[in-house]
Amino acid sequence: MKLASLISYLLDAFSPAIKEEVPGAVNGTTSHYINLRNQTYHYLHAYPADNVPAKGNVLLFHGLPDFSYGWHRQIPFLSSLGYRVIAPDMLGVSRSFAPCAISRYTFKEIGADMATLIDEVLGPDAQVIVGGHDWGAGMAYKFPMLYPSKTKAVFAMSFPYTKAYYGPNAEWTDLDDLVKDGTFPTWGYQLQWRQVSFDRNFTTKGEIRNLLTALVGGSTADGRYAISEKHGILYDVLPDVVPESGFLKGEELDIYVDALHQNGVRSEWNSYRTRRMNYEDEIDFPKAGEFVYKLPALFIPSLQDLSVLPRYYNENMRSSFENLTIEPLDASHWLMLEDSDGVNRIVGNWLRRLE
Repeated sequence: MKLASLISYLLDAFSPAIKEEVPGAVNGTTSHYINLRNQTYHYLHAYPADNVPAKGNVLLFHGLPDFSYGWHRQIPFLSSLGYRVIAPDMLGVSRSFAPCAISRYTFKEIGADMATLIDEVLGPDAQVIVGGHDWGAGMAYKFPMLYPSKTKAVFAMSFPYTKAYYGPNAEWTDLDDLVKDGTFPTWGYQLQWRQVSFDRNFTTKGEIRNLLTALVGGSTADGRYAISEKHGILYDVLPDVVPESGFLKGEELDIYVDALHQNGVRSEWNSYRTRRMNYEDEIDFPKAGEFVYKLPALFIPSLQDLSVLPRYYNENMRSSFENLTIEPLDASHWLMLEDSDGVNRIVGNWLRRLE
C-alpha cells in the first residue's frame, strides 16, 4: 500500500466522514473522502443541475481497470436529467483504501460498504438506481439482491448477469469447468487473471501504461492484439503494442496510469479471486427458491466485445429478470469511452420510462 493511501486511511479512521467541498475530477462534481466500516473510500458527488426538478439518486460502480473518473461523460448527463449522483472509487482503487485481505473484496463486503455510503450521504431511507460497468456491473447486480429496500432499479453495461457465473447457486462450479464445458468458453482470460502471480508483471507506470493500452484496444504495428478472450494477456505480444494505440491517449491515459499505479494492479484484479467466497456468502439464497429480479433493469451489451457472446445475455439474463430491457451498442467493451453519446441516450430513455 502506498504511503499516501495509508496516511489518508489513518486520518479518516477516526472520523465517520470527511466531506471536502473541493472540485472533483469530473465537471460539476465535488471530491470527498468517507470512512465506511473502517475502510476509507473516495467518491465524486454531483447534485441535480440548476433549475431541474430532482428525480432521485444514482450510485455508479466502475469496473476494471477503471475508477470514478470513468463516469466523466455520464455524471454531467445524469445531473442534467435531475439526478443526484455518487461515483465512488471502489475498494482498492485510486484514492480509496486497498486492504491486503482478498476476502475484503467480495460482493458482500463491498455491498455493505456501499449501503453504509448511502446511509451516510443520502440518508438511511434513501433509495438509489445503481449502475455498473464491467466488474461494477457485477456489484450492480448483487446490490439489489443484498439490499432490495435501498434499490429502485439497476442498469449495467458490457458484462451480463448469468446465474451460472454470478449465482446464487446451491452447488459450486469452478470457472475452469464452465470454460471447458462450453458454458462460457470466452472467459478463459479470467483463469489467468485470478492468479496472484499476474500482478508481479505490472508494477511500474510503464508496465501499467502498456497493459492499459492493450486492454483498451491497442495493437502492434501489424495489427496483433496482446489480449485474448480465451488466454488473457499474451506476454510475447505485449512488448510490441504501439503506445497510445487504444482508446485512451495523451492526458487521459496519464490519468488512468496514475490512478491504477496508486494502489497497484493487485487491488483491482482481486475481483477475479473472490468468486468462491461470493458463492459461500450467498449459500442461503437458493434455499428460498429461484432468485428472480423484480425491479426494472437495463443491460447494454457491447456488440464488439468478443468475450461476451449474445447467448450469454439473450438466454441467461431474461429468465432471471421480470422487467428487463436489453439494448445493445455497436461498440467495444469500453463503450463509455467509445460511444458515450450512445450510452447516455439509452440510459436516458430508460430512466424516463421509470418516471
